[in-house]
Formats: sequence, C-alpha cells, structure tokens
Amino acid sequence: MECLEKDPDGTLVPLYDNSKNYRLGRRLPIAKATAAVITDQQERVRERFPNTPAGKLKLLASPVANPGGTKPSGSIGDAHRARVDALPDIMMPVVVEVEGQLVTKMLPFDKSKIFPYAYQHSFAQRHADANIAPDVLMDLDLLRSRERLMSAFEADDWARSEAMTSDGLSEEERAQVEKAVAVVRRGRVVMLGTPRVGQPLPDVRPWRLP
Repeated sequence: MECLEKDPDGTLVPLYDNSKNYRLGRRLPIAKATAAVITDQQERVRERFPNTPAGKLKLLASPVANPGGTKPSGSIGDAHRARVDALPDIMMPVVVEVEGQLVTKMLPFDKSKIFPYAYQHSFAQRHADANIAPDVLMDLDLLRSRERLMSAFEADDWARSEAMTSDGLSEEERAQVEKAVAVVRRGRVVMLGTPRVGQPLPDVRPWRLP
C-alpha cells in the first residue's frame, strides 16, 4: 500500500514494479490531484484495517474473505467496465463525408476502447506530446522498445513537416492538414503498444486527397 515516495522537491510519485519486464521501482510522475486520490485511498484502508501494519496492507484490498486487509483485489476489470458504461456519452468531433463534402460531426466515443491498459498509452501520449525526451520516456518505463518510440516520433515529425511546408494553403486546407496530423498522432498511440509494421506514410497534403 505504501506506494508513494517524495522526490527531492517534495512531489509525491508512485513506485511501479514492472514485474513482467523485471523493471522494479520505476518512478512515475503524476498530477497532484492523482496523488491526492491515492493518499485518500490509503487513509480509507488504514481506517478499515487499523490493527494491520501498513506494510502488509493492500491499496486495493479485496472485499471478500479479507479480515486483515492483506489480500489484494483479484481484478478491477469488471468494476471498471461497469463504471465506464455508466458514464454519459463522451462526444468527440469526427470528420465524415456527406454528399462528397468533409464535415465535422459530434459522435459518441466508443466506450469499449476505454480499459485499464489503455491508460498507460494515454500517459505515454501526454508526455510525448509535451516533448519529453525519448530517453526520459524510456526511463519512466512508458515504452518497452526504443525502436517503437523513435518510429512514433518520426511519424509525428513527418506530419508536422508536411504542415509547415505547405505554403499557399487556405484556412480550410490548413485545417485539413491539421486534422490529418492529428490522425497520424492518434495512430502513434497504437504504434506505442504494438509491434512495428513497415507501411508507407500517407500523403496528407489536401490537394492530393481523392
């Protein structure tokens, strides 16, 4: 349960054991609000099991046959799915073709794509978007392969270059380029968690769109 430590500047960071890849004690930067959620949960567990040493308690203690709080929850998958399915529709702007014209419509996001493992990719994406150095991302254990990381950055850099060098575009054409760049960046999330497949990059310049 004691999964938080303080950095030299006093910031709370969780320690993460990646047992699958034998990388233990990874320090992951999190928002203060997230740290507050963890500390609140720690307090609830201590209050629920006051006679158990903190070192033996589990942050997510099983509610079944667990009088001392030393037994972890087996899985959060079902509870997570029920919570996500109960959320109101999450509307997202999506570009669709209507009578030969590209238009933006607000459509509900597919909730089946919201699952615990996806949060790791979202965490990595947020740090990559903030131009965090590749070596830092690797050290944070956000990615298992430097090759996957560099391929993602190359795709994003290529898309940005296309947008920057497309002189003489109208505002509408520039908007199309930016949307195409966003598509490439969303694809980067997939590349971060799946084996790299060598495929040619699409030409996103609007005058070459069909």
